[in-house]
Amino acid sequence: MKQFLMSYWWVILTLFIVMIVGILIIGTFMFKQNVKSSKDAFPLDDSEANIIKESDLEGLPDVVKEWLSYSNVLGKERIKTLTFTQTGLMQLDQSKDNWVEANAFQMVNVSEPSFLWHVDIHMMPIVKTYGLDIFKNGKASMQINLGGLVNVVNEKESAKLNESAMHRFLLELPAYPTAALEDYMSWEAIDTHTAKATLTYKEITVSADFHFDASGRLLKVEAMRYKDTDETAERLLCIGEVKNYVEVNDMMIPDQFEVTWMIDGDAYTWYKLENSDFVINE
Repeated sequence: MKQFLMSYWWVILTLFIVMIVGILIIGTFMFKQNVKSSKDAFPLDDSEANIIKESDLEGLPDVVKEWLSYSNVLGKERIKTLTFTQTGLMQLDQSKDNWVEANAFQMVNVSEPSFLWHVDIHMMPIVKTYGLDIFKNGKASMQINLGGLVNVVNEKESAKLNESAMHRFLLELPAYPTAALEDYMSWEAIDTHTAKATLTYKEITVSADFHFDASGRLLKVEAMRYKDTDETAERLLCIGEVKNYVEVNDMMIPDQFEVTWMIDGDAYTWYKLENSDFVINE
C-alpha cells in the first residue's frame, strides 16, 4: 500500500482536488438556486406609478423640498421598484487595513419597504463567501455562506435584526428619493441644513438625520442602528456618506457611498460602494 501511494500520489492528489472543486461547484449551484427562489418570491409593485406634482411636496421641511428639487423628481414617476448592481470594497476587520472586493445585486420595493441583496465577497482565491439579506413584511433574514456549503451566519426575524434592516432601507433611501413622499415617511426640520426622517412600518419605527448643503444636495445620512443583534448589542452611530451623483431617468440619484460605524469613538469605514445598472419600475 505504501509503495502504491508513493507511486501514484499525484493521481490521488488530483482526484482529491477534483472532488473538492466538485463539492464547491455543487454548493455554489445550490446556494444560487436559493437566491433565485428568493428573487422570484420577492414582492414587487407593478401597479401604475403616479406622477409627482408640486402639491405632493406640501408640508415638507424646506430643506427636504430643496433636496427633492435638486433630485429633479417633479414631473417624474414615483419610484415603486428599483434594481441595481453594486461593486465595492469591504473592510471586514476593524483592526486590519485589508479590503476585499464585493459584487452585489439589489432589488427594492419602495411601495412596501423591502429589499433583497445578494453579494459575492472575494475573500479567498477559490472559495467565495456569499451573502443574502432579505427584508420584507417588516421581517429580516441574513445569511452568510462559505463556498455555498457552510452557513457562517443564518439569522431570521429577531427584533434587532428587523429594526436594523429597516434602518438600512431608510439609510439607502437617497437611492430612491421619491420614497420621501410615501405615507410611511414623516419629516421634521432640525435646522436649515438638516432634517429628521422617520419611517414607520409594521409597528417598527426608525429615524435618521439627513444632512444637506446649501444647494439641497444630500451629503450624508446618520442613524443610531444595531450593528450586531446579540443580547448585549446596543445601537451605534451608522453614517452613509454620499460621494457622487448620477442621472437616472432624468433624476439625480447618488451612486457612490461610504458606510461608516462609530465604535468606541473610532470611525470604522467598512464599505465603499458604487451602484450602477439602475432599472426603475420595470
